[in-house]
Amino acid sequence: SPGAWISAVCLPTSPTLVTGTVPRFEQFQPKHRFLIDVDTRIPPLDVDPRRIEQALTNLLSNAVKYSPGSEDVRITVVPDGDHAVISVADQGDGIPLSELERVFDRFYKGGAAKSEPGAGLGLYLVRMIAEAHGGSVSVSSKSKKGSTFTIRLPLAR
Repeated sequence: SPGAWISAVCLPTSPTLVTGTVPRFEQFQPKHRFLIDVDTRIPPLDVDPRRIEQALTNLLSNAVKYSPGSEDVRITVVPDGDHAVISVADQGDGIPLSELERVFDRFYKGGAAKSEPGAGLGLYLVRMIAEAHGGSVSVSSKSKKGSTFTIRLPLAR
């Protein structure tokens, strides 16, 4: 329900959003390098920081899980009109075109994910969190080049 969300006007550079989420992954994933590029000119967002952190955690977890070896994971935050755009890009095997439409469906686990633990809820929750904030999430992917997940969130009014 809408009352379950705790709204706070905060900057995308806030430790509870982007820059504070990554160190937990760096600590346990020494083979991955996390590259953060946050445009500091982005105005504040009116979001529940805990839920946005949850969405980023899900995206980073998937980026690590499906990027074997010592691959870079790039996190970018840029302004785009009246939205902030948060992207998480990996260098994994990518997602087959036939699966792209379903990756945000509840309980969906595509080919590579079928052998991994989990219920297929992570990307579904990312979508629900983005939409609850008046935003959206999308994915682009190329075989053997990796995937980029993008969350678009409206700026605070």
